[in-house]
Amino acid sequence: MARILVVDDHATNRELITSLAAYRGHECMEAADGLEALTKVRTARPDLVICDILMPTMDGYEFVRQLRAEPAIAHTDVIFYTANFLEQEARTLAQSCGVTQILLKPCEPENVLQAIDLALCHAAPEPKAPPANAEQFDREHRRLLADKLVQKADQLDYANRRLSALTDLNLQLASERDPETLLEKVCRGARNLIGARYAILGANDASHAVLTRFATSGMNDADAGRVKLLRIDIGMLRQVMFDRAPRRFVNPSGNPLEVGLTADYPLVHSGLIVPIVSLKRAYGWIFLIDKLGSECFSEEDERLLMINAAQAGRIYENGSLYNQIKHSAAKLQVEVTERKQAAEKIRTLNLELEQRVRDLQHVTRALRTLSAGNRTMLRARSESELLNSFCKDIVSAGAYDSAIVWYHTDDAEHAIKAVAESGFGSGLESLQDLSSFWTDDEQGRDVVAKAVRSGQTHTINDLRSGQDHTHWLHNPDDCASAIACPLRIGERIIGALEIYHREPDAFQADEVQLLTESADDLAFGIAMLRAQAEQARTQAAMHRLTHFDALTDLPNEAQFNESLRAFIAKGQQTQRRFAVLQTNVDRLRDVNAALGLAHGDEMLREFSRRLLRVAPPDGLVARLRGNEFAILLPRADRTKAIEMVNVIEAELALPFLAAGIPLDMMARTGIVLFPNHGATAHDLFRRVDLAVQQARDRDLPHLVYDSTLDHGQSERLHMASALRRAIEDGDLRMHLQPKVEMATGRLCGAEALVRWQHAERGLLHPGVFISLAEQIGLIKPLTEWMLQSALQQNKAWLEQGCALPIAVNLSARNLRDEDLLRQIRQLHDSTGVPRGLLELEITESAVMEDAVFALRVLNQLKDEGIPLHIDDFGTGYSSLSYLQKLPVDCVKIDQSFVRQMVHDRDSAVIVKSTIDLIHDLGRKLIAEGVETAECWSQLQAFGCNVAQGYLIAKPMPPTEFQQWAASFCPPQSNS
Repeated sequence: MARILVVDDHATNRELITSLAAYRGHECMEAADGLEALTKVRTARPDLVICDILMPTMDGYEFVRQLRAEPAIAHTDVIFYTANFLEQEARTLAQSCGVTQILLKPCEPENVLQAIDLALCHAAPEPKAPPANAEQFDREHRRLLADKLVQKADQLDYANRRLSALTDLNLQLASERDPETLLEKVCRGARNLIGARYAILGANDASHAVLTRFATSGMNDADAGRVKLLRIDIGMLRQVMFDRAPRRFVNPSGNPLEVGLTADYPLVHSGLIVPIVSLKRAYGWIFLIDKLGSECFSEEDERLLMINAAQAGRIYENGSLYNQIKHSAAKLQVEVTERKQAAEKIRTLNLELEQRVRDLQHVTRALRTLSAGNRTMLRARSESELLNSFCKDIVSAGAYDSAIVWYHTDDAEHAIKAVAESGFGSGLESLQDLSSFWTDDEQGRDVVAKAVRSGQTHTINDLRSGQDHTHWLHNPDDCASAIACPLRIGERIIGALEIYHREPDAFQADEVQLLTESADDLAFGIAMLRAQAEQARTQAAMHRLTHFDALTDLPNEAQFNESLRAFIAKGQQTQRRFAVLQTNVDRLRDVNAALGLAHGDEMLREFSRRLLRVAPPDGLVARLRGNEFAILLPRADRTKAIEMVNVIEAELALPFLAAGIPLDMMARTGIVLFPNHGATAHDLFRRVDLAVQQARDRDLPHLVYDSTLDHGQSERLHMASALRRAIEDGDLRMHLQPKVEMATGRLCGAEALVRWQHAERGLLHPGVFISLAEQIGLIKPLTEWMLQSALQQNKAWLEQGCALPIAVNLSARNLRDEDLLRQIRQLHDSTGVPRGLLELEITESAVMEDAVFALRVLNQLKDEGIPLHIDDFGTGYSSLSYLQKLPVDCVKIDQSFVRQMVHDRDSAVIVKSTIDLIHDLGRKLIAEGVETAECWSQLQAFGCNVAQGYLIAKPMPPTEFQQWAASFCPPQSNS
């Protein structure tokens, strides 16, 4: 983002440039002349100045010359933005001042943006010394300014001559009563006024629906005769009259056929067609052919011809009316009464004409309001800014006396509160002190209450005489008229826009329609800003969901991993050391078993608070998973790391209070040093984890990693060998944990969980051996065993008349297995189980290890008809944009969020936001870790699809699962 100073003596020019620069995100300042600009450059030091040349007090050349004369600001880049006066001389003089870019008014917005980008992307120019021949520069400067003033004067003189000609023509037309003569004068005058080779005019009168009168100018008699014999009330000519809108075109070939005309027309290289209209109807059109001295007609030509045609339309209409009156008067001249009636009719028509003018004024101010409001909607960055600016636009652009935005409440009070105003003398606070209601009773008879109740616009033509409005005390400054337009977002009315005017009967039908459109635009802007704010809140919640631990609010493993990689990269550049500590809480499982998970979670929160208390300010504390915490200590060697561990141990030695019971908790801490113990995050994580394991095995409170630890893993090797034999000898067991539809309470599936029936250690949970299986390459046969067991169970259930899906977990290594798809197909074929009963669950971290490869594998599995689930959502670092690409059916939110949401509002917000977002992506959501009835009720209220957890049932062997399912009753909601 750059700082840009815009210098121009016309506020509209400044507003255009600042709006374009703000669109690029730049900060803008404004100055009205060179002297003010020079002061702002000295103080604010902008990156770029966009400056007009011809200005009062100090012009652009003098400004740049003084700018270049001051070394502190001489390097400032300048772009001239000026009218097309003596372009080559202006460029030469500008270049002598160090100005390389000149934008000529009017300039397309994209050209302005390109010039700004070009100036900002290049290095600041070397300060250009003032011209060596200052006298010569001053002489050229004065000559150029004088020439510009002469050209400006010539342009003004040209414009005045055209305006004078238009005025003279209108005066001539105003005195003409004969329609034929009037149309001939209009046709000839329009051609002379605009400067066209030919002019054709077609018109009708009130009694004919087709064109009956024609006039030409500039054509010879033969051409004019042929044109008058043609059908000229069709094609674009008829469309201009029908749309009541002008049309300009360029036809390089000149062939009239290419623009929808017939071959009898003369060559047409450019054209301008405007309708001849009055306030109520269209009478015809004026068609100018070939602009003299130019390739095309200009917008100014169009504007002047529209004025001329509009005046001609009104005079033509009045002339027709006049002729009708004259004809009636001639027939009834013997009757005095009838002559009076004719005179009265003329007076009435004049009054009607005056009323039409007033109606046009009303519509014009409403259109100004609509236009200004649309500009405000594009610039507003907040709802309050939009409301306040919109009210100011109504008063300033629309010339209304005051404007108020009201919001209503949906509670029992049914109150209406003012939230923004402009033009109200006592200010917003006095409006907010009023007691206003939208109930359908004595208190709700005003226009705002009616608009809110009905959803329709309501007006009051005279506040001072209406008995229904005497209690409405906020009538500002004795205003007589009011309008209230409902603010509607979707199907809901949120409030009303109220506008006051001091004159009675101030709001006419067309004006009411336009003001209602303005209110609709305001409501749309409110809805868009609210949607943007909600999206920002959701993105913040999702960022917190993916980077912070829901239980402790500490950075999670993904965030810690990113920070660790950044420290490693910086350390490799600066040779700066640091230490990583991993502290694991002991006895947490005992607390969970004895006191419940809630007290165990509170122990973890207290543990994190104590770590934060003793960690250095520049350290990073994170919760990796479960009972594992990590601390990154910048600029720490072995001695400082051990000192920090001693401080942590002293802090943790204080008793922990759980359920009113003081508990002594143990923690084991591993220490690794960078770069001594590893140069990658993977090596440091692995070795600090090894240090923790060895500290636990040796019953030490802490241990610094030593390379000898890598060579003493005989137990690990023994465990690996035993696991291999367990897979081969059939010592693995499959347990099933049920899933239940929350809306119906119906059993809808089960998750398959592996257990190891160890000969010496008993039944082992997967946390003991899954990571080992991945490390030693046994995850493939283990997964194959699980897939085969699940499909065999599916087959057994099918033979009993039961079709219940079973979900099997896949690891990252499974996704990288090229043989996975063939293996699943073979198992399906051998068991005969139809597709859809075997479901696969993949953690989001497994997907994101190699997202492109994983997406290809998942698409292949999906094409095979296998339902896919994302597991442990929220603990990794996938993005919603990537999740949307994954061909998954369901997303399982991690149990760490689910367990906390009943007692932690932030966790509840995260869960609710996750459910809404997953539903918006067209996926279903499964909540795991549902262990209490309160949790069940809250998830039901949030619209969660499926629940899984100990509240329903723990994992169990298939035989117990069948017995449990036969007697299952769904949990009851507490609501």
